Amino acid sequence: MTHYEITCIHRDETEPGVLAAIEAVGGHLASNRSLGRRQLAYPIEKQTAGYYTTARMTLESPQVADLTKRLERMDGLIRYLLVSLPSVTASVDLEAGEELTEAKELGGDEKPAASQTPATAEKPDAAETERQQLLQEKLDKLLGDSQNETETK
Repeated sequence: MTHYEITCIHRDETEPGVLAAIEAVGGHLASNRSLGRRQLAYPIEKQTAGYYTTARMTLESPQVADLTKRLERMDGLIRYLLVSLPSVTASVDLEAGEELTEAKELGGDEKPAASQTPATAEKPDAAETERQQLLQEKLDKLLGDSQNETETK
């Protein structure tokens, strides 16, 4: 089964049956969250605002086609967006309000970025130390020359 997330915009505060449609096609609802009434960026079907609902579910591929057919026939639904989720982010619960993070797939030979950070951090420190030593030598030379000039005058 594949994990999906659907975001719906509907006319009324009451949800027009999207959750029932998910269960009717054989999907398993993982979580549901109402995002409230929001202003639309542009009018859709003469509507300037809508109620947003987001849900996470698991479905098989043939069930997705059945679900989209049912959603297109719903009267109270203005728009919907159905996306497939990576398996890593599918376990995040919408009710907890946690933000989604993109799942980054690492190859077998690649090292995580955290282990590469200390190696790159040491190089600027060595270069910085060397630069400071050169500046100090130049400063000492300039100060030494200026002191010699003042003594001769």
